[in-house]
Amino acid sequence: GGNIFDLVRKDPLKKDQNGRTNILIVGTDGFSEEDKSHPGAGLTDTMMVLSFSEEDGDVFMISLPRDMEVMHECSGWLGTWYGKLNETYPCALEEPGATFESASDITRATVSEILGLDIQYFVDVNFRVLIDVVDTLGGVTVEVANDGDPRGILDRNFDWACPNGPYTCFFVRYEKDEVVHLDGVHALALARARGAAGGYGLSRSNFDREVNQQRILIAIAEKAKETNFIGNPNKVLELISSLGRNIQTTFKVSEIRTLIDLAESLSAEGDIASRAKSIPLLNDERPNYSVVDGTGQPLAGQFRFTAIQRLINQAVTGQLDWWDTPSVNGETNGAAGW
Repeated sequence: GGNIFDLVRKDPLKKDQNGRTNILIVGTDGFSEEDKSHPGAGLTDTMMVLSFSEEDGDVFMISLPRDMEVMHECSGWLGTWYGKLNETYPCALEEPGATFESASDITRATVSEILGLDIQYFVDVNFRVLIDVVDTLGGVTVEVANDGDPRGILDRNFDWACPNGPYTCFFVRYEKDEVVHLDGVHALALARARGAAGGYGLSRSNFDREVNQQRILIAIAEKAKETNFIGNPNKVLELISSLGRNIQTTFKVSEIRTLIDLAESLSAEGDIASRAKSIPLLNDERPNYSVVDGTGQPLAGQFRFTAIQRLINQAVTGQLDWWDTPSVNGETNGAAGW
């Protein structure tokens, strides 16, 4: 949206009280808004917040459990007043008179309540976007994450689509800690894998999937830097335009130009991966900092998000910095005490 002058204008990005810009990215199964090939195609099974500071150059990634229970208005679709977080956006879209803007506002507000962050922007993508972006970059290189299983990971949930016939190939089968070069289709399969269909190596299901999703996102950023793709704003805008209805966002074109310039400047300052830090809500390495259980529900109880909010606030404001410090047994100042 916008006009021709937005292509050259660069409006400042919105920020919260800590000077951070927070973006909620949601991903759906459907390959387009019109193609709802199965009942769950509109569910946002991938939900991630990117929080970054222009001044400090740091980026935090926060993946949200799709099964976390939240209050939402879903009378028009499911007839409920609460349900899973991944229902919030499609439920809002099904309400009478709903628009993308109204549904994104409702979803941003829900995630803001969970994390205690002011979410300024919303991006809705379906899986076609991941395929096209990765293929446009010529593939990405990713170190595959697993739960420590010496066999690596296996998920046969996608092998029905093998080119030579169903289940004649493996879309997701990798050795432990294997570094692989992925095209768009295989990047998508890894991003969706959670040990289904008799698989192994992803015993935490959605939480293991979140780790690989974040690694793929970082790999895309690194490849864009390596190929100087983000150094050509016209190429980026051309790619966004080509994705059409597969991507919708509350960013203005003039703000996207600012975002591209920021990405280029951050890339020039060094390694992207070292500045992109994950804030896990389920923390196996430091259990005292876990704020949700294995099903994605707040440890404090249903709809009680205070501990989550405190963890996020302390991380993004620098009060917590465990990324460069080895885990210490017996930590007592974590979320368990909140």
